[in-house]
Amino acid sequence: MNAAKDKLCLAIRVLLRPVHMEHLWTATGPTPEAMHLRQTGGRSLSRPARLLVLAAFDLWNQDGHVDFGELVYRLEIEHFVPLLSLTLAVKLNAVPLDEDDADAIDEWLAEYDPEARVHPIRH
Repeated sequence: MNAAKDKLCLAIRVLLRPVHMEHLWTATGPTPEAMHLRQTGGRSLSRPARLLVLAAFDLWNQDGHVDFGELVYRLEIEHFVPLLSLTLAVKLNAVPLDEDDADAIDEWLAEYDPEARVHPIRH
């Protein structure tokens, strides 16, 4: 896996941590449990957890099919802001406007989990 995907895995774990779902993502990507939850639309999860898990798949491989309107109107602000800022970081990493944009996920990690870069996740 490349460094960008490694950083994204770590960022997704940090994004999912507030809803206690970080175990659904490993250093290499989604777990089988995460894949099952995606296939079922996350029906068994709380609303915030369901929306963040599906959004994580959209960031990972564009296959979460999260409803943007539901994110805007139903996701609590404490989850919405980190999700949108990570979305912007992923976009900037994919299509950098200048050389600093290539570090956008690192900057997101520094803001939302400064320790994440010091103690990376293990397989």
